[in-house]
Amino acid sequence: MKTKFTTGEWTHDDLNTGLVPYVRCGNKIIASLCLTDGITPSVKLKEEESANAKLIIAAPKLLNALIQMVEQFNDLDEYGDESDKRALDKARKAIRKAIN
Repeated sequence: MKTKFTTGEWTHDDLNTGLVPYVRCGNKIIASLCLTDGITPSVKLKEEESANAKLIIAAPKLLNALIQMVEQFNDLDEYGDESDKRALDKARKAIRKAIN
């Protein structure tokens, strides 16, 4: 499958430098991570920022895994029950949302 997003291993900068950290693929910046509400203590925000960074970094692998699962279980459209069909439909919609 040809993708429009940046392929390769995504990583993030150290979140404890005091600088705005970035999600990167090699030298390419994918996203900047800046989370503030002016109220919440910075420790709490750092934990949330770290969790967000991990989710962003995992996104390409999660998408590829979901695509493989849909391909593997494609027969459930014909032979599965309604729950199987709803799950496949949700997965297909999520894939379309991610790649279109």
